[in-house]
Amino acid sequence: AFERAIPCEERDIDRLTQLVVTYRLRLSGTCSHPTAIAGRSLAKVIEKQLKKLELMEHARPKRSEFSVASVYNFTVTPTATTSCSFDHGMCGWVQLENVDFMDWTRLNGATPSGSTGPNNDHTLNSNNGYYLYIEASSPASPGEFADIMSPPLITATNSSIAEIIIRGIIGKDYEGDIAIDDVFISSLENSCYSVNSEVYTGSQSTTTSGLTCQSWGSQSPHSHSYNPLKYPYSNLVFNRCRNPGGSRQRPWCYTTSSSTVWEYCNVPLCSAPAVTTPAYPLGGKYPMALVNVDGQPGNVGRLVVYHNGEWGTTCNRDIFDHEIGLFCAQAGFAQRGQVYTGLIISGTGNTWLDGYYLSCPTTANSFYNCTVRVWGSICSHNSDLWLQCLPKLCPTCTSPPGGLNSTFGYLQLSNPSRTGVICSSTWDLKSADVACRQMGYLGAYSSRPSVLGVPSTQPAVINQINCYGFESIIDECTLRTTTTNCSSSNIATISCIQAPPPDSSNSNGGCSFYTGLCGWRNTGNATWTWHPDSTRHFDPFADSDYYSFIYVYQQRFSSSKINAVLISPKIFNRRLSTQFVRFRFRATGSSFSSFQVSFATDHAEYSIYTQHNIGETSGWEYRYTSNFKPSDDFY
Repeated sequence: AFERAIPCEERDIDRLTQLVVTYRLRLSGTCSHPTAIAGRSLAKVIEKQLKKLELMEHARPKRSEFSVASVYNFTVTPTATTSCSFDHGMCGWVQLENVDFMDWTRLNGATPSGSTGPNNDHTLNSNNGYYLYIEASSPASPGEFADIMSPPLITATNSSIAEIIIRGIIGKDYEGDIAIDDVFISSLENSCYSVNSEVYTGSQSTTTSGLTCQSWGSQSPHSHSYNPLKYPYSNLVFNRCRNPGGSRQRPWCYTTSSSTVWEYCNVPLCSAPAVTTPAYPLGGKYPMALVNVDGQPGNVGRLVVYHNGEWGTTCNRDIFDHEIGLFCAQAGFAQRGQVYTGLIISGTGNTWLDGYYLSCPTTANSFYNCTVRVWGSICSHNSDLWLQCLPKLCPTCTSPPGGLNSTFGYLQLSNPSRTGVICSSTWDLKSADVACRQMGYLGAYSSRPSVLGVPSTQPAVINQINCYGFESIIDECTLRTTTTNCSSSNIATISCIQAPPPDSSNSNGGCSFYTGLCGWRNTGNATWTWHPDSTRHFDPFADSDYYSFIYVYQQRFSSSKINAVLISPKIFNRRLSTQFVRFRFRATGSSFSSFQVSFATDHAEYSIYTQHNIGETSGWEYRYTSNFKPSDDFY
């Protein structure tokens, strides 16, 4: 008999897992018991078991069936704002292809895998509404991502044009589908306005004829239906000139004169840039990039090239070493590299370049000197070219390296008398963490990555280094300097973790510190240090290798007074609603005199939580501040 739900005890799951692996079965239905997983998708439970056994395949084909083409349309007239609920289409947003691993799917109702995503959209909260999502289940793998790009937008501040890219990254758990809905993006208009824009937030409060504006919260002398809940993006505060919902051409207000209902305000028009079709939309001829799973070294990946409005891959056929160097340089790396044969994920869409149709003189110093006889290829994506390029190396350890791809290489140090490398058998991940932070990164992936192009011998500056891992600079570690040379096999190499861009949509300012500091910044005389959820980094609690958090550390018996301050990005408070802060807190020792949480607007600062004479906690504890109601955006 056919059963929709079956037992999922440990012995049952073990038997089913063996059947799935042996016969490559596809399962449907749910678990009937035990209670903890009753009702859960049987396929999801088996998938989790397979991941535990490390039997999941690594090469994942792109599996979304989304039909929107990955084409950049640079002839679309830019706007000051874009708002999309996805209920009636994509509103000009486009999928990117070959520079990511999957597409966003437009969907109504619940996601196909139960209890892993929303049941309805956010706008209508019904089956009639749509949203975008990406599926975290197989065949997706942790680190893979999907990109979607906005229509062109005018940035009022400097009169330029920009596109916004939203990236969803698959995490470690299959239960975490990612969904987006009700996307609203606007320029920040404080001193000028864009035509039909609703986001002017300046302080003008008189009309063109000099009349004082009526407060939006008042119904006298003129009644109206405009309120902050109905127009959350229009910042309807006090009696400021606004254009709620973009209902009129420019900012206006009701007046305090009983004889004049409303008038426009004397706010200047933002100077918009000329809209032309650039010769090279992405800044240059033949843009190239390396694409890999998020979190992997940036100098390794599938080579993609932008042509005819789309990204496409490269066929690994008749490709010569000097051409690989030109590819690497075009993608922003040093002019040297090699074919990569490690983890490979197939591309989709066009294959633009084929070595059979490519001619690059051996004397060429740029890909611009090459001739592409034919764009396109008959190669399948199983033949996509993957490269490992030599990064642009860090010139000194006393300042951040230049360029986005300088996270991987060997260290060069400078002091007044000598420039050279670290040549130490004690070089480890804790020392690499300190060096990476000194160069402006979050920390280190690895202290011994394999690096191309390391010279056979180099002058050495340090021949022994021992760091605990909490230090701010390597000068605080135990060092021994030298004037000898170092062979390539002993030169310290490093791979650093680059902080992701800060979240510019801080509606509530939340951060789990899973991938970094989320745009929060350090001030004060001590630094909040990021601890990733992996082993071999310095752990102030000696039991938190698999947790991500930030910490301040003071050495035992230290008499210096530390003051560590962490400031959030600006948090947008369009609805002027009541707020509170919740956080997890842990402390060891008894050397901290107080812990304080405050919020601040551009005009004042207020304390909302203070704890004095901090003692050791029993573990991670939840703390809550008192409620507060900012009168503006705040930190």
